[in-house]
Amino acid sequence: MEILFIDDEFEEIINGNSVLSDRNVKKLERIIDLGKLDNVREVNIGPGADFYVILASITTIVNVFLLGDKIVKGIDGWIKLGKKIKNLWEKEKLISVDKDGASLLAIQYLASIEKLISFEKADEHEINIVKLDGLFPGRKANELISKPHGYFIQSYIVNNEKFFILGIKTNGEVNLIKCFEFGNPYGLTELNS
Repeated sequence: MEILFIDDEFEEIINGNSVLSDRNVKKLERIIDLGKLDNVREVNIGPGADFYVILASITTIVNVFLLGDKIVKGIDGWIKLGKKIKNLWEKEKLISVDKDGASLLAIQYLASIEKLISFEKADEHEINIVKLDGLFPGRKANELISKPHGYFIQSYIVNNEKFFILGIKTNGEVNLIKCFEFGNPYGLTELNS
């Protein structure tokens, strides 16, 4: 999982000629509270004027759950991770998350409106609102620093009863698009969730 992060304490480092030290990385790990941070570095996501932020990769949270994997164990752990990510926005530290972060936010959101006994990600789609790979040499189109502002549409089967379609912005906002009865072979029944 990758996140784009900013903190006033590190502003001089990321906007100056300094480099994040090991001590800085350890401090960031405590602030972010998502585990060991890998490949922490300063990056510019300003399409015109420079806007430097910290890119942090967290390899312990990779491929949060794959399409079609039914999750029945460890649900509380997924919800807890989603709450930690959401909390970073409340502290005004986080700028953007990738698809794995969006998935964790989706699960946290679903848990806020449903008692989760099981869930399965049925489908996902990513819409890139801004593409920066052409503006910065060497950037790949699939990197978060090349698409810091986007929108994810993800669908989940919850408790084998409901089919939720959610919209998740890279800035952490989660919205319910639609909720349907799951598994009705006779038609499409929309629910109020």
